[in-house]
Amino acid sequence: MKKIFQIKNCVSGLLTKILEKKQNFFRRHILIYENKFIHSHIETFNLNIILMKKVSQLRAVAVAVILSITFASQVNAQVLPDDNEFVYVAMDLQGVLDLTLATDPNVEFTFNTIPSYVNGIIKPNVTELRVESTVPWDLYVQAETVNWAQLQAFSSAGTSTVPSTLLEVRVIDGAGSSALSNFTALPNTRLNIVGTVGAGDGIAAGTYLTTPDSHFFRVDYRIVPTLTAQYQAGFYGLNVIYTLAEDL
Repeated sequence: MKKIFQIKNCVSGLLTKILEKKQNFFRRHILIYENKFIHSHIETFNLNIILMKKVSQLRAVAVAVILSITFASQVNAQVLPDDNEFVYVAMDLQGVLDLTLATDPNVEFTFNTIPSYVNGIIKPNVTELRVESTVPWDLYVQAETVNWAQLQAFSSAGTSTVPSTLLEVRVIDGAGSSALSNFTALPNTRLNIVGTVGAGDGIAAGTYLTTPDSHFFRVDYRIVPTLTAQYQAGFYGLNVIYTLAEDL
């Protein structure tokens, strides 16, 4: 009987422990589910709060946009139409070709010795030319007449016909070169210093103040009468013409 009673007690103890473990298991799971349920409701509540804030912000933005549109329409409705007056401005652009002789226009040679007749006389840098132009240009020189004009005769011997070519010219620009860099006999026809009768070979618009190399010239003169020509003693004159022309 004692053994049976002991066995019952053991079985009863085991059952009690099993029941306690199951109760503890169910309690833990119930707590887990309760926590999940609570967290789920808290997250839902927070999400609702965020959504309500967003909706409030959108409402505020919408109200601001509506107010700005209303204000702008009111402002536009108050703008007065423009009132215009017109002023007509005319401009007359005239081309400029300006050739300036910056030195004495009178150059005089005196031949009173045999060496001067044979070797000739040179007058360096006695003519200075300055160019200002708004268009491309050419520059040329020539004698006004075929022959020198005898203004006074000192003798009846010899010939009074002295050709213009007895006068020789040499023209040097500001850069130290020119088409007439050597002494050249002066005819009564065009002798080119810059450019030719054709278009497109002149010098561009400018002024000697800013581009002296191409718009500034010095002229040397030379006369060699010789003894063989036997020109009549007298006083002679010849006009030398420098012409600045548009490069056409």
